[in-house]
Amino acid sequence: MGMSTAEIMRDPTLEEYLSGAFLSFGIVTLVLQISGGIITYKGLEEKLYAFGPVVVLLLYFMLHIVSAWIGSYLVVRRIHNTRIRLVRAGLLTGLAAYIVEALTSFLILRAFPESTWALIGFLTGGILGGLTVSLISKEKPF
Repeated sequence: MGMSTAEIMRDPTLEEYLSGAFLSFGIVTLVLQISGGIITYKGLEEKLYAFGPVVVLLLYFMLHIVSAWIGSYLVVRRIHNTRIRLVRAGLLTGLAAYIVEALTSFLILRAFPESTWALIGFLTGGILGGLTVSLISKEKPF
């Protein structure tokens, strides 16, 4: 389904933003739970700590970027708008994903120590998702 100039320019709906946010959060949660389970089951905690906290934090950060990139890409590709509005839609999807993760973390763990890294990762991934759609769109940017 290609985009034509006759299509109505619009922003994503609330449902689209939330679906992208929950998808991004779901990817992060699934990867963290599965990897945490494997690490614990295999008794690899010491080996993980041997890498140092910077490497672990970098992987955590990259996971958030990639998951938000996927979620925001899938949201933004549904709309037809100017490049800045596409990027904004991706950014808002990333922000919504952060809010979902923060609320979930506070409800379950009563803390969210990696909050800043998750926020930066989700926002970066959201921007990348919006940019990806705007760059691969067959339309000329306007």
